[in-house]
Amino acid sequence: MSNNNDRLDRIEAVVESLARSVVAITNDNQQRIHTIENVEAVVESLARSVEALTNDNQQRSQTMEEVEAVVQSLARSAQAIANDHGERIQRMEEVVNRLTRVEEGLTRMLIAIDDDRPTILRKLNTIENKLDSLLEGNQNN
Repeated sequence: MSNNNDRLDRIEAVVESLARSVVAITNDNQQRIHTIENVEAVVESLARSVEALTNDNQQRSQTMEEVEAVVQSLARSAQAIANDHGERIQRMEEVVNRLTRVEEGLTRMLIAIDDDRPTILRKLNTIENKLDSLLEGNQNN
């Protein structure tokens, strides 16, 4: 029987060893499951962060497009104002040139009037002098 007892003892030792291995494997698996759960939580957190960053980048991109549109609009407005300003300056130069020609023409005309005939002022002076002499003559009489 001692042989059977030895066998039983060995079987019992093997069973205990297997039980310890099963417990160790179970503990190891539970630890791995816990680690996997932690990794899954981290992955989910990272996914949310990536989604938030993507949304933020999309908003920034949209804002940047809006800013670019405003800048382009302002540039077109500034160009239109510059063109209008240039046209106005050109018109003003044309008006100044015309006024200069008119002034020169008036000057030539006044010179011609002074040379050809007495001016109104000279005529008025002559009339005034005649009136003065008539008045003096009437006062003397």
